[in-house]
Amino acid sequence: MKAILAKLPYRIKEKWRVKACDLQEGDGRRVTFADLVQFIDKQSRILSHPVFGNLKDTSITARGSSIQAMPHSMLDRERRIKSVSPVTNETRNESVVPSSSSKAPYKYCLFCNGAHSLDSCYLINKKSHQDKLEFLKRKGVCFGCLETGHISKGCQKRLTCKVCSLKHPTTLHITNREANTYKEKTITSALVEIENGWNDIGAGASESIMPVVPVKIKNKKGNNVIETYAFLDPGSTDTFCTEALLQQLQMTGRTTDILLRTMNKQQVVKTSVACSLEISGLESVKFFELPDAYTQKEIPVKKESIPSEMDVEQWSYLREVKLPQIDADIGLLIGSNLPKALEPLMVISSQDNGPYAIKTALGWTVNGPLRKTSVSKVGQPIVMAHRISVVRMEEFMQQQIKYDFPERQYEEHLEMSQENHMFMERVSNSVKLVDGHYRIGLPLRNGDIEFQNNRSVAVQTALILKRKFSKNHKFHEEYKTFMANMFNKGFAVPVSPEETAKASQIKRVWYIPHHGVYHPKKLKGVVKGVVFDCGATYRGASLNAELLQGPDLTSSLIGILTRFRQKPVAFMADIEAMFHQIKLPSEDADLLRFLWWPDGNVEKELEEYKMVVHIFGATSSPSCANFALQQCARDNIGKFKTETITTVLRNFYLMDEEEALTLAKDLKKLCATGGFKLNKWVSNSRALILSIAEEDRAKEIKDLDFEDVLPVERALGVQWCLETDSFGFKIQLPEKPLTRRGILSLVSSVYDPLGMVAILPARQILQELCRLKLGWDEKIPENLEQIWSNWLRDLSLLSNYKVRRCLKPDGFAHPVSSQLHHFADASENGYGTVSYLRMMNQYHQVHCAFLIGKARVVPLKPVTIPRLELTAAAVAVRMDRMMREEIELPLEPSVFWTDSTSVLKYIKNDTSRFHTFVANRVATIRAASQLEQWRYTNSSLNPADCASRGVSVHTFLKTETWISGPEFLRQDESDWPKAPVLTLAVGDPEVKVLAVNVTAIEGNDSINRIILRYSKWHHLKRAVAWILRIKAALRMAVAKKKGLLGNKKDKPNTQSLSVENLQEAEVAILQFCQQTCFTDEMTALSKGNVVKGSSHLRKLYWIPGAISAIRKVLTKCVSWRKTSAIKGEQFMADLPKERVTPDDPPFTNVGLDFFGPFKVKHGRATVKRYGVVFTCLNIRAIHIGCTNSKH
Repeated sequence: MKAILAKLPYRIKEKWRVKACDLQEGDGRRVTFADLVQFIDKQSRILSHPVFGNLKDTSITARGSSIQAMPHSMLDRERRIKSVSPVTNETRNESVVPSSSSKAPYKYCLFCNGAHSLDSCYLINKKSHQDKLEFLKRKGVCFGCLETGHISKGCQKRLTCKVCSLKHPTTLHITNREANTYKEKTITSALVEIENGWNDIGAGASESIMPVVPVKIKNKKGNNVIETYAFLDPGSTDTFCTEALLQQLQMTGRTTDILLRTMNKQQVVKTSVACSLEISGLESVKFFELPDAYTQKEIPVKKESIPSEMDVEQWSYLREVKLPQIDADIGLLIGSNLPKALEPLMVISSQDNGPYAIKTALGWTVNGPLRKTSVSKVGQPIVMAHRISVVRMEEFMQQQIKYDFPERQYEEHLEMSQENHMFMERVSNSVKLVDGHYRIGLPLRNGDIEFQNNRSVAVQTALILKRKFSKNHKFHEEYKTFMANMFNKGFAVPVSPEETAKASQIKRVWYIPHHGVYHPKKLKGVVKGVVFDCGATYRGASLNAELLQGPDLTSSLIGILTRFRQKPVAFMADIEAMFHQIKLPSEDADLLRFLWWPDGNVEKELEEYKMVVHIFGATSSPSCANFALQQCARDNIGKFKTETITTVLRNFYLMDEEEALTLAKDLKKLCATGGFKLNKWVSNSRALILSIAEEDRAKEIKDLDFEDVLPVERALGVQWCLETDSFGFKIQLPEKPLTRRGILSLVSSVYDPLGMVAILPARQILQELCRLKLGWDEKIPENLEQIWSNWLRDLSLLSNYKVRRCLKPDGFAHPVSSQLHHFADASENGYGTVSYLRMMNQYHQVHCAFLIGKARVVPLKPVTIPRLELTAAAVAVRMDRMMREEIELPLEPSVFWTDSTSVLKYIKNDTSRFHTFVANRVATIRAASQLEQWRYTNSSLNPADCASRGVSVHTFLKTETWISGPEFLRQDESDWPKAPVLTLAVGDPEVKVLAVNVTAIEGNDSINRIILRYSKWHHLKRAVAWILRIKAALRMAVAKKKGLLGNKKDKPNTQSLSVENLQEAEVAILQFCQQTCFTDEMTALSKGNVVKGSSHLRKLYWIPGAISAIRKVLTKCVSWRKTSAIKGEQFMADLPKERVTPDDPPFTNVGLDFFGPFKVKHGRATVKRYGVVFTCLNIRAIHIGCTNSKH
């Protein structure tokens, strides 16, 4: 026991001595080890008391704050007083404690109280940079010298860093790793997304445990006791219960309306009021009354947020927390109107950023980040709380920009990043063809990394999955079937008992949670697949974080769709389980372990399995799979036709019917060499479909009678009608609220990568809502509501809209000439482009086919129409670059059309200098096109006019120009519109005006004539010296005439010029030149003002250290110090001891004052009475009394 007692703080030892003495004298026995354990446990509870555990000595606190408030002079005096005082236990909290017996001050660490300086403390160096700064701020420590009493701004003793030699303490040096962390946190902003209902989100979504506790609830007038979970929410002003719980209690309540306020909206909802409810803890027999509770359909906390004892096993400091489990839903939300249920009775603080536990009258609750699971369901909050999921803004914006501005990717070919180079090196070194399948290792960032044992996370996720299975048997059967299929195909194998036993010793083992994914077009419960959550973290680590993602090896979406339209016969095929065809080395399989029940029977014990293939959910799987597919094509060069190899590398697309049949067979053979099986074949050719085995066809055409009409398939998200061989749109309009969020959802549901209906004005409505700065869930104004309703009503008409898939019509001979034509236009509403392919065959027949369209709204910041026209022209040349790179046809030089003569003038002008906006876009246009490629067309003939102005659906469906192009394109080039005479107008606002500053010197200026007369400096000085002497003589004569000289009889100087006269002349010449060239500067200096920053002198000369030199001179000037000194303030004297004595009863020390006298009647006599005021010197309370005399 003595060894343990030696480690205790001094105050605890004192209390233990008292406790030991009481036991020996009171109980008459010796102390035991159990007594010591009980004593330390009680002291621990006292110190961790949630209300009074952090109380500090007020005298020490006041002392610390007073030191910080002292001026430097008083602080120095205070330190001198301290220097003669002995070192005591109380003074060891100071960072520097001088001793009279030592030559140098001895330093104690503020952080750990060790015998070393704060800068050399190894404990504080383990903390993050942000934690260090917070600690120093809390202690009032200077960031420059790590001492108290001042801040770094006025620090005179800054420490030098031993790492970078800069002026800051070594402990505040930011390492590269911390800098990268801060940079990532700064750049990667988080987009807070509040979701409605229960929705599955991506792998690795973080989860925090909520304060949920099991309770018993009953009607005050009955004995029906119901067990349920209660969510303790201090952010709610009232208490809520579910309607289902009220039915279980066989109670009804009165109906009322309440106003619910959340972070982004408020609404009035109907509810019932449940009265006379009582609640108690699960293991308690004492009930206490619950305030009136309002009913709701559900409490906005998912059942998976209920903590269990298994959740807290990983946190050793929470071992004493008991979390009983019951089979019930969360039926109660207790708000701040029941403080007895929320009041903490005991608190276990957080450690290592883990959760903390609070013991309440209802039982233990656990709060804070606990784990990351594979499925995170976020609900729309009902009370004053929100559940949120965080999406990386950077990734979201990159994806959105890539979709909205695809042409930007073709401006320059970017090289791969260093991480992508590392990925390519890793997979190239590990790829190998084994047993008909490619084998690629996991591309880890660090091959020697060691993983922690995260099996508890997988167990917890499996239990959540088990609860789902019990509620949805169809979901269970679908899930079980998928897993059985995966085992049967050898994608996963069981882990042997020997490998399981070694899991704790092997550092390359990782357990992956998994969850089901539903098809967006099907009902929930039909499992599309199982995704392994490689992003799930355990103590800050995850598998995805250690994997290299790799480059995007897929072809561009627009490129594939464009090539998909080139020939009359097209087909598509999927690779069956593409990721699962790529095998893993045995040493990497342990990183893909998972838990599952044998035969899917959840009544059995969980067993361990491991994937032996690449999986869905790993960030590296897409790049690995595409690399293996392309490697398969490269390995078979020379064994198959060039067209077959190119099809794999570029796209799965189309040929003539005979060529397509051959290509389909060769593709199946080539892919089979790498273990890839092509299935779900779809084609507009009946002959090609008949050549494919029935089990390999798409589901929609397996049992199809080929005399029937071919179905509609989805080609990369676009509706493809096989019978008519055309693209179309399937319009589904779900019910959405008339808010920005609802409108954005509906507009985004129209998937149109080629811009076939890009002329629709929906984006203009969205922009107007942004201009009005409406909230995401605010109702839109009535005028916009009418416009939106009209557009929405007409949108269903697009179901009948068709665009031919094949660019070349039936019966059109082989084209001998192909040319791209791009039209650009802009208006006050928007700007847009549309591109066509003009083909001419050997019979001089011409056909124009729509390629791609783009319509964009104008910026919110006003921009002139000519600038918008120029922007549209710049987009047109980018579209040309993109189309020429993606389309596989011999193309002639492109032609660009615009109805803006201003654009043509800007492009063809070689002499004028334009403003930056115009100059940049003209440079882009001229870099990607030739001047002779630009032509003029009338606005009425420009199809891009529809894209820039926006038309209704009715007008759009009647307009054939948008899809087929203007009629003049089908005519001979000689009949195309002619451009007018183009001359840049004088005074065009986009042309920079050349400004010339001219300084004129008057020829009759006498002084300038004198200066120009002499060619030698000495002769000029002599002439000016004589002029100055004559000037002085004339002034003297005038003064004598006016009597200003009095009796003085000075005579003019008639002697020869002296050296002093020549020096005065030189100064006069220089002053004249300065006055002529620097008039403004001389005027400012003569008035005592500062020379302006725009002065030319400021640009010519810079005086190093001028500010420091001026400051030194000024500090030595006594007059300046007196005039510019800060106004002094008188310090308040120290308060008397009676004013600051704590814990004394009121009116122990008082101040006394009298007022009066007042003459009052006493019997028949009139006497004086005085009022007396007693003021408490401690709490300033006042008592008024009456007295006969002031003595």
